[in-house]
Amino acid sequence: ATNPKNGESLDSKIALIEVNGMIARSQPSGLFGPVGRDMVERIQSELDAAAEDGAVKGVLLSIDSPGGTVTASDQIWHAITQFKANTNKPVVVHMGAICASGGVYIAVSGDKIICEPTTITGSIGVVLSTMNFHDLLKEYGVKDVTITSGPNKDLLNSSAPIREQHLEIMRGMIMESYDRFTQLVADGRGIDVKTVREFADGRIYTPSQAIDQDVRQT
Repeated sequence: ATNPKNGESLDSKIALIEVNGMIARSQPSGLFGPVGRDMVERIQSELDAAAEDGAVKGVLLSIDSPGGTVTASDQIWHAITQFKANTNKPVVVHMGAICASGGVYIAVSGDKIICEPTTITGSIGVVLSTMNFHDLLKEYGVKDVTITSGPNKDLLNSSAPIREQHLEIMRGMIMESYDRFTQLVADGRGIDVKTVREFADGRIYTPSQAIDQDVRQT
């Protein structure tokens, strides 16, 4: 059967693909092995199915996530971008309770973004955290003994003194990822990257604040 108004089959459908929880390549292991399916592989598989199914006219990508690893977020972004390019099927993103950091990274691959009035979004940036126990160990007479093949092999060694050279290396890596993140936001939302970097300082936003900052279009 067809719709008399537009000629489309009445069995036309929208594929729902969900991104829930931490964005990572694999789920934590349980007593009897890994818990759940690899997120990136699952989403790629669901996109492939949507691409092959002629009845699927588009994808609703539902994101409820505080973020996750840069690599997994980038791989999902790439998978969605390739799906759109290969099929010309639209992807609409729905932001749930929270869609921040890696969630935004993925969201900007969509053609349109909608959200709840109470959605928390933003957190555009990259972070690397560690702890250094050198002074504490020194107080108790504990010495770090680390043998390396080069001066930068023990980056962020928690028991050794903090070295500026190591910090500069890590800052460079963080900023390279940040530059890619902000460029993707700029490209995906049709905003100048300079404008994106004005509000992409890591803070979170309510929907109204995000719209005011041109994070996304209404």
